Amino acid sequence: MATTSYWVPFDKAHVHGNDFILIDLQALDHSFLLENIAHFCRKTARRHHGIGADGVLLLKEHTSYNFEMFFYNPDGSTSMCGNGAKALTLFAKRQGFFPKEQQSVQFLHKKEVYKATIEEDNVTLQMPDFPFVKHNEDYTIVHNGAKHCVQFTNHLATEDLSTGYQNMLKEKKCQHHNLNLVQYLDNHTIKIRTYENGVFSETLSCGTGAIAAALASVKKYQTQSPTIVHTAGGVYKIHFKVGVQVTEPHTQFTSITSTGTVSWICKGQYYYTLD
Repeated sequence: MATTSYWVPFDKAHVHGNDFILIDLQALDHSFLLENIAHFCRKTARRHHGIGADGVLLLKEHTSYNFEMFFYNPDGSTSMCGNGAKALTLFAKRQGFFPKEQQSVQFLHKKEVYKATIEEDNVTLQMPDFPFVKHNEDYTIVHNGAKHCVQFTNHLATEDLSTGYQNMLKEKKCQHHNLNLVQYLDNHTIKIRTYENGVFSETLSCGTGAIAAALASVKKYQTQSPTIVHTAGGVYKIHFKVGVQVTEPHTQFTSITSTGTVSWICKGQYYYTLD
């Protein structure tokens, strides 16, 4: 009879309160894990019953880049995760995927190449250039590896994000998107709250959401680079260049970077069963 229980070594880290389970596929016979990855994520990321996290990241060797990244939401779906990428970059360093003195790395995620620069526990992630953000009358759509719907408010602290997310789904304008509510402070500063699709809850911070909010604010409020983005869990610095204006209502951006701090929580082994 095939074995249905396994000890899976993991590390756990967070970036501004956005927490992740990190797994090095070199450290285990990983075929069983990949075959059951959605089930594994639903069990391990579940708070109170599992390890608990906003996402699960797998680290894998790659012949052309420093490593390859795989990200999964707690429901087992896939996306891009800016905070997760920062955490996995430092995890890859700890696991010996590149020399400790090396500060700049490249990695692959969903056929896209990302760059990251390390300075102690701070990681700056450079996003691939993407064509545009789309501005509508009441909201802005940003696809930066993750799908984001950005809306602006003057009452950020009192907004009900759960209801807002459900209303967004009912209106069928942003299916399978994260909802980001943004409050403008000045030309270089905004605040943001994010309800994450796949987590189905508000998170303390969201890396791709912070980028989406910064870029959406350029059209709405003429904010400038660098934009400081305040979240409940911490503060991001987002740099970017505004490219050629594509036909309205689109804006193009290049040279997009986001800096955040990785904090380690624990490491251990999770007893995973297939039931």
